[in-house]
Amino acid sequence: MYFILIILEGPLRKWILPGLANQLLLVRDPVLLAIYAIAISTGAFHGNWITWVLGGVGAITTALAVVAGHGNIGVALYGLDANFLHLPLVFVIGGVMDKRDVLKAGKWILYLTIPMAVLMAIQFRSHPNDFVNFGPGASPGSQMQSVLGKIRPPGLFTFVTGAAMFITLATAFVIFGFLERKIYHRVFLCVCTLALIISATVSTSRLVLGGVSVVFLMIGVIGLYNRAVVPGALGMLVPIGVAFMIATTLDVFNEGAHVFEARLQNTGDATATITQTASSWSERILGGFMAGFQAADDTPILGRGIGYGTNIGAKLLTGQVHFMADEREWGRIVFEMGVLLAIPYLIARVAILGRLFLASVKSARVGNFLPMLLLGSCGLSVVNGQFGVASTLAFTVFQAGLCLASTHSGPERNVDAPESAAPSATVKVRRGRAIHAAALHGGAEAQGSRL
Repeated sequence: MYFILIILEGPLRKWILPGLANQLLLVRDPVLLAIYAIAISTGAFHGNWITWVLGGVGAITTALAVVAGHGNIGVALYGLDANFLHLPLVFVIGGVMDKRDVLKAGKWILYLTIPMAVLMAIQFRSHPNDFVNFGPGASPGSQMQSVLGKIRPPGLFTFVTGAAMFITLATAFVIFGFLERKIYHRVFLCVCTLALIISATVSTSRLVLGGVSVVFLMIGVIGLYNRAVVPGALGMLVPIGVAFMIATTLDVFNEGAHVFEARLQNTGDATATITQTASSWSERILGGFMAGFQAADDTPILGRGIGYGTNIGAKLLTGQVHFMADEREWGRIVFEMGVLLAIPYLIARVAILGRLFLASVKSARVGNFLPMLLLGSCGLSVVNGQFGVASTLAFTVFQAGLCLASTHSGPERNVDAPESAAPSATVKVRRGRAIHAAALHGGAEAQGSRL
């Protein structure tokens, strides 16, 4: 349900219920709270030091925002939601799901790549003020501009950032499908690859280009721990090449490539050398982290109050949507919380990435390459993603949860294969997994069935 609402948030806010666009920013929260209630009551989630830090800092910063900060309870609650409430879901997903569940989710994500590519192509070719390009609240002309009179198509999402994260996540599953041939049908993967190539091209988004590149780079990281990835990596070059050749025969791809090239020319990336490009990306990434240190010089010791630096906070406080703090995540966090409380919060986010990385390395060494690919799709967002943007927060949490869950290896067979009707009578409790999760997955691990 959480994932379905990630997909449906955009259509609801743009086209179906535009009058409730602001309220629908929190459409996933009731489901999230229900997940927590069920997980805690059934023993599927007990928390860890990271979640305790998040809870403690969240409670303190919420109180300080009302008492000593901006003083607006609504803004403080939105800051609590954006910064703290969703992150523990990473560990809930990682505790109750296993690799087979993740592969099933991946199958539906891959199915969505096809209609997403069609929609993004239509948006790309449509006028910026057309219905398909409406923003939240059915607002015309509110999408991010590209060049040559084109917008950056968001697909089903409110803005192109959501489409970028979806394309990056789908790329991880496509690559894994090519590396592990028994998971998804090859023809299906080729069609999805073609859809992703079209979506990425018409997006004219450097965020898409960077995200997809990072996922591909994770193949090299996997190779550092397990050279068995090399044959699969070489084998996927042919189907990807064929999909790319087919894409070049389509007018929408060629038009998108032309606009994308013009945008890169406009930003200076098209004429940059490899060294300059690497330097530019490193400056963007490192600059996001350095923003926290820069914000510390101009911020009160207890901050301005959580929620203050988000667009929603600005809207509630001033009536206008704009950035009242640093647009970069670490700068916003320090500006809102102050240095003393921002440090443990940021350490918690870095620790989540550390856990994902260590678990992914362990999996890669035993031949499970999926966690490392999923880590590539979400790693930077975990530590530096703009959580004030609802779709970025939700996608980051969902992807990180899938990454952790995929380290729990279930039986690897075609995800469309029928499951045994006879459940196992024996439930084996895996170390580090709650009894409830073991009941869900113990039988499947023993003999390929599910309780």
